[in-house]
Amino acid sequence: MKKRTMPYGYEIRNGEITVNPKAEQIIKEIFKAYLDGMSFGNIADEMTCRGVDYYDGKKTWNKLMVKRILECRHYLGTEKYPPIISHEQFESVAMLITAKYGGYNKLTGAYFCLVEHTEKQKRVRSIEAVML
Repeated sequence: MKKRTMPYGYEIRNGEITVNPKAEQIIKEIFKAYLDGMSFGNIADEMTCRGVDYYDGKKTWNKLMVKRILECRHYLGTEKYPPIISHEQFESVAMLITAKYGGYNKLTGAYFCLVEHTEKQKRVRSIEAVML
């Protein structure tokens, strides 16, 4: 069994790391779906139902695969990897993940506290960030 040596969405062509166009579209869909309110698990279920190939014929997705994609900084572009996602979209997802789960976000370098407010008899959660 081969081990993944690079993040989902990238492949080597002619000795260079390039973006796989089909996987690029999936990555963008995953970021959009998460920003639109879908959970890691719901996105994974959607990818599995559609038969999207994750790696080497593996078409069964799980929430950790989705989370790994959403937290992968390589998609911003580095010396080695071409960009797939904008900084704004990546930061929005990082803030949303931290807002949902609280704590320190290694992606943004901020601590977040979940603060509950009562407004018109609805419980509304907001976030307060403290940048390091």
